[in-house]
Amino acid sequence: MWVLLIGVAVIVWIISWLASGLYRKRVVEYKVPVSDATKGHHWILVDAFKHGHYCNKCEMGTIRGAECDFCGIKVDNGCLKSANSSIPCKHLSNPSIDENLKHHWVHGNLPHHSVCSVCDELCGDGPGLRDFKCVWCQKCAHERCMKSVPAVCDLGQFKEMIMPPNCVLIKSIGWKGRRQLVVERVFAPSTPDWSPLIVMANQKSGNGEADIVLQAFRKVLNPAQ
Repeated sequence: MWVLLIGVAVIVWIISWLASGLYRKRVVEYKVPVSDATKGHHWILVDAFKHGHYCNKCEMGTIRGAECDFCGIKVDNGCLKSANSSIPCKHLSNPSIDENLKHHWVHGNLPHHSVCSVCDELCGDGPGLRDFKCVWCQKCAHERCMKSVPAVCDLGQFKEMIMPPNCVLIKSIGWKGRRQLVVERVFAPSTPDWSPLIVMANQKSGNGEADIVLQAFRKVLNPAQ
């Protein structure tokens, strides 16, 4: 009798152990992978830029090259490598900073009809890289108006939906040669009514434009979202 009870207990323990192992494995599979923006930009190759775009590295007019769908800079093919090391990208995680987030300005290539957040006049018009746009709050400013822009970035009109980089913690998982960065934890900022937007797109449905949707949101939100 005791032998039977011990055998049943061992079987139950083995099943529980296997079940817990499978559960842990399933949780790992749902980690959100992210790119390391500190090692370069998240490039999208562009066969033909629209008229009037300029390389953010050499400042020459460019017809084809690449665009970063994190921070929005544009470069020609010859400047890809140097831009990675000389132009900082939009960091999705930076726990070392406090809630006083600084603006991340990108020079030139502003959308048509952009308006300066300081003087309310059109900006970005004319040849070459003109004026600036913050990749977090999306505000634009003339070069002459930059000194009047508040130093702290308020994340703009979508701040209730954005995960600030100081609130995102990432870690590296996996084995040597197959390691990747994933989101470990997200801390709630002090923003009232904060409700972060999480964007998902099915690449196998619709018109196959899931990548276009994700690229658009990465420029406005934290790329980890």
